[in-house]
Amino acid sequence: MGCNDEQLVRELQEGSEMALGKLMERYIDSLCRFSYSITGQQELAEEAVSDTFVKLWNGRERLQIRTSVRGYLYRAVRNVTLDLLRKEGKHCHLQEVDEDALGTIDDPFKELFYSELEAQIDQLINTLPEQRAIIFRMNRLEGLKYREIADILNISVHTVQNQMVAAVQKMTEYLPYFKLVMYVLYVNGL
Repeated sequence: MGCNDEQLVRELQEGSEMALGKLMERYIDSLCRFSYSITGQQELAEEAVSDTFVKLWNGRERLQIRTSVRGYLYRAVRNVTLDLLRKEGKHCHLQEVDEDALGTIDDPFKELFYSELEAQIDQLINTLPEQRAIIFRMNRLEGLKYREIADILNISVHTVQNQMVAAVQKMTEYLPYFKLVMYVLYVNGL
């Protein structure tokens, strides 16, 4: 049986490199996708996530997590990503989700359907205001709860709710609800 996040953090605080490795293994892919959605640059996203885990290791003895571990990591990656962008004098923007992150499908007809659907969804997400698009991706594609998103982005839960309502309204206005549900289920492996 694997350790839960809180147990891994306790072990990390005691100096366990294995605990750090397990946390990285558990979150590195989704954190890289999240950072990439802000930077639009894979290399910069990977650097932000690596820097976050280095800071986590270096500050392990005084580490205090008051939210979920996942929420803490997302917020930390967001902050490091924005710091890196500021250092490079760049602004954040959204890009399409990395195709490799979505996995593969055996049936060529399903693959074609989901490929076309993915393109439509990405086009619609990219038309949303930046913060709304990030919130939508975090909730529907990364599976984060509203409270976690609010903590990560340093906004109220009410703002997250309002942004999600507006995003879903826009999405369903241009795309039948069935297709949107099918896409979210596909991305989440259901």
